[in-house]
Amino acid sequence: MMRYEGKSFSCEGSYQVVDATIGKLKISIDYIDEGGVGLVSVKSTNGIHYDGTYGRPGQWDSKKLGEIKLEVFKNSQGVLLVAKWVDNYTGNEGIWLFRLTKSPL
Repeated sequence: MMRYEGKSFSCEGSYQVVDATIGKLKISIDYIDEGGVGLVSVKSTNGIHYDGTYGRPGQWDSKKLGEIKLEVFKNSQGVLLVAKWVDNYTGNEGIWLFRLTKSPL
């Protein structure tokens, strides 16, 4: 698995990605938004399309977690993740982009 860091962007704002681990079938992203630290956790069967959840610690019940689907695009300079999210609590949805570069760690 490779470790990454970077930024995420959505219509709601941009957020710092403090840690992202990308494997062939699993991606985990720690980010900071206005509410604190959040986590994206997704799995795949083909290494391109991923499905999973996002949210903050303490929200790990099905009514407060959001659903997220994303696709991975890689090149020598980093990774771009293009995601569609749905907030299960409010019904809101949108697009979320993650621009990641390899972490020095």
